[in-house]
Amino acid sequence: MSQATYARAALEYDVEHEQFLIEALTETIFKASMVTDANVAVFRTAEIAQALLTLLSCTLAMSPSATRSPNAIRKTCDDFGKTLRRKVSAVERNADMQEFMRRTFRGGGTEGTA
Repeated sequence: MSQATYARAALEYDVEHEQFLIEALTETIFKASMVTDANVAVFRTAEIAQALLTLLSCTLAMSPSATRSPNAIRKTCDDFGKTLRRKVSAVERNADMQEFMRRTFRGGGTEGTA
């Protein structure tokens, strides 16, 4: 699903739309990570993270409830921090991600160097 009706878009949180956004962002990051002199994608994690933080900041700035006061911003950041830690932990435990990391990085380890 790439687009929805206005009624659906305005109705409530849409998990299908979230998944579509994840797929679109992942594809965009993958394409932008391709290098010109080899058939590989180089995932520059610091740049990806900073770009996503910038997009998140712009997104939150459009939400009056998230930015109405310093306390609201702090609560939003705290909530995101909890969610981020939980999701990072889940991804680190994911067998498919561990296999991808083993196949992708030299030495067979799953630790990064960024």
